[in-house]
Amino acid sequence: MLYICHVRGKGSAVHSIRVTLAAAPLVALLLWPSAAAADVRHFPYTYSWHQPYRNEKEIAYHLRYLDRDNTFTHRFEFEYGLTDHLSVAPYVVFTGNTGGGWTYDATLLETRWNFGSRKDDVWLPAVYMEWKKARSEPWEVEGKIIITRYGTGESDLSLNYIVEQLLETGASAHHALSLAYSRTIGGGMRAGFEWIQGLTSRRINAGPVFSSYVGPVWLTGGLALPLNGVSGNRPEFRLIASHHWF
Repeated sequence: MLYICHVRGKGSAVHSIRVTLAAAPLVALLLWPSAAAADVRHFPYTYSWHQPYRNEKEIAYHLRYLDRDNTFTHRFEFEYGLTDHLSVAPYVVFTGNTGGGWTYDATLLETRWNFGSRKDDVWLPAVYMEWKKARSEPWEVEGKIIITRYGTGESDLSLNYIVEQLLETGASAHHALSLAYSRTIGGGMRAGFEWIQGLTSRRINAGPVFSSYVGPVWLTGGLALPLNGVSGNRPEFRLIASHHWF
């Protein structure tokens, strides 16, 4: 799966080592003992209404490859359901490139609230808030308004409105939208699409998404292809490997 990132090296041996290092967190999760899971991600970028139940725990590894600047982002997350409608998740973020090596980038704290009870064929609302402190940069706050409609075939249609704001004088907010759809296709697998549109950056990306269990790990991945060339828009690949237990 990681080969889609087009890792480039001077020789095949170095090439293989770099892919192996990037995949190490995923391998560790695959070796984790199996447990029941309730909350799983259907999309690598867009959030749905569903989130961890009370006392549900999740560890996750998020991989992002951005072709525009040839960088990998590695996020390590622990999420905990405080109630059936409120969860909290600290993250640690590292960055790297195809030259090898990881560098500490940021620490994040995410909270999510959802409202009502899960039902099909109705719009369900939720809210996401994130506080981020990147190395040598001011604090940043990100908010998302989430609405989801579940339906036939365990389908999930979700829309996010996203606002990001650096907490410094004169900084402008960045606005974006994402729309995603996924449904079961058999064998415990899901497939769909995701549309990501930067209202401030004006970049537009879209592409396929997939999700499935591989052993005890739920994998969610997607490739967002550029639909315009604004601001050097390029392909982006995301993969999330998560494990849940109570």
